[in-house]
Amino acid sequence: MATLDEITVKEEKIEAKLKEIFEIMGVKETDSNIGTAHRVAKMWVREIFRNDTSDKFKEELDSCIKTFNPVSHRNQMIVTTVPFHAFCEHHLLPFSGKAQIGYVPSTKIIGLSKIPRIVDYLCHEPQLQEKLCSDIVDLMKEYLNPTFVCVRLIAEHSCVACRGIEKDCETDTFDYSSNFVVGSNLEQKYVDEFFRRVNR
Repeated sequence: MATLDEITVKEEKIEAKLKEIFEIMGVKETDSNIGTAHRVAKMWVREIFRNDTSDKFKEELDSCIKTFNPVSHRNQMIVTTVPFHAFCEHHLLPFSGKAQIGYVPSTKIIGLSKIPRIVDYLCHEPQLQEKLCSDIVDLMKEYLNPTFVCVRLIAEHSCVACRGIEKDCETDTFDYSSNFVVGSNLEQKYVDEFFRRVNR
């Protein structure tokens, strides 16, 4: 995890670069925007792109994973819907939506509150919706080795709404992984069950 001194150095470097950019763009300094470069630098480093605390996060995740007898836990558990906010790595503009996450435990379960934490953790770096979807699946696999896990994200992107085509639209992405043979009846059963339950 970055120290306070390291965070401060990052903020100062970003603030200086932003001031240069404002000057290039011809942004006139006013009473209102005089501290904008500093505020944006602080926001990026400490809030929006703060995903440099992986050790602390993974320690917390480790502490909430429980093991159990898998014979008595064969049902799919689904968390719906988890709100999220991320920033597109193409234009650094926000996209926001809901995550729907389902998994069938193998030998481990995770505290319910940690599933939204996983989503939130992965949002704090420049992201693509497609990658975020797969990253959530991969992190669930890494920690739980579930029999089946799937993730669906439905989001609206401000980089589409306020630039380019300038239209509001939803983007729907889906990814999953299982310990079954690809395309097997059991794998398809859990995929079908997931969509039936989240769409009811």
